[in-house]
Amino acid sequence: MMVRLGLALLALALSLGAGSGAATAAKPPQPGGDTVGAATRSGAAGSPQDARRSARARHRSGRRSGQATSGQAPFTDDPSGKLPSTSGSRGGLKVSTRRRDRHKIDYSSPGVSPPGANDFDCKPTKAHLFPVVLVHGTFGDMTVSWNELSPELKAQGYCVFALDYGERATNNIRRSAAQLRDFVHRVLRATGARKVSLVGHSQGGMMPRYYIRFLGGRDEVSDLVGLSPSNHGTTNPLAAGASQYGDCRACKQQIAGSHFIRQLNAGGAETFAGIDYTVIETRYDEVVTPFRSEFLDGPRSRVTNVLLQDRCPNDTTDHVGIIYDPVALQWVENALGRNGPADPKFHPVCL
Repeated sequence: MMVRLGLALLALALSLGAGSGAATAAKPPQPGGDTVGAATRSGAAGSPQDARRSARARHRSGRRSGQATSGQAPFTDDPSGKLPSTSGSRGGLKVSTRRRDRHKIDYSSPGVSPPGANDFDCKPTKAHLFPVVLVHGTFGDMTVSWNELSPELKAQGYCVFALDYGERATNNIRRSAAQLRDFVHRVLRATGARKVSLVGHSQGGMMPRYYIRFLGGRDEVSDLVGLSPSNHGTTNPLAAGASQYGDCRACKQQIAGSHFIRQLNAGGAETFAGIDYTVIETRYDEVVTPFRSEFLDGPRSRVTNVLLQDRCPNDTTDHVGIIYDPVALQWVENALGRNGPADPKFHPVCL
């Protein structure tokens, strides 16, 4: 994974650098644009007033075209290992030029439900009372993240739902939590269930805790299963770069010690009675670091922290791959299929 991620980051950095270089190259004046500035840059004499007008014109032109400085955005939970690649001026990333949203990367998602998900006519059975809602991670989407787990759970008889949120989970996490709350309410109305079980990856395993603590989720959630959740943020220094160069507010909020993380865990209230918590983690997590920071404090009756390598030492899955890892998914199914969190004595089949 590190090789794949590194190559993706290198390609992105190079493309951003190329975009920056193109922005500084000499070019002919645009119609109705910077004619004085073009003459000044080409070596023609001009007054100080001309130079100031030229600078102002270049600034306006840059703002209209959405030009951005070079940088890199390597902090991603997208299983492809890279940021979305669409047409636009920032290294292949589409940038909005609307005044109120200038320099905002277009993080639109396909909006395609994973197999088995979002049948709003589904009714829970006695064997599976609570619908399962799948919550993707930063820069991810429901389409790619859950095409392994969703059909497996559906085949076992669960009502399965998934959502896209927060412009690939790059927006303010508090707003994303409100989106999750509204989606859960829709699921509860459609299915007639009292509560849901939540399964989330990375930010998607942490963000529901904000919904639970601050937005009324304590009465609406039965289980929270986190796959490599950023429960206490990350010390990965690339998160700051992703925030600055990737237009990712959520990346900044997930830095260890951020105001958001402090608020989320204030007073040591990491878990709440009536909700079962399972954290599934790999020691090879290179995105949320240190990996043990993902574990939650709480009584064993409602919290199980799982390190995959404790049962399967040869499992080398990483942060992104954990949502496809057969061992990790066995732990998810164990957690959902019983009262309480995952059974600490459970022995998955190691592959």
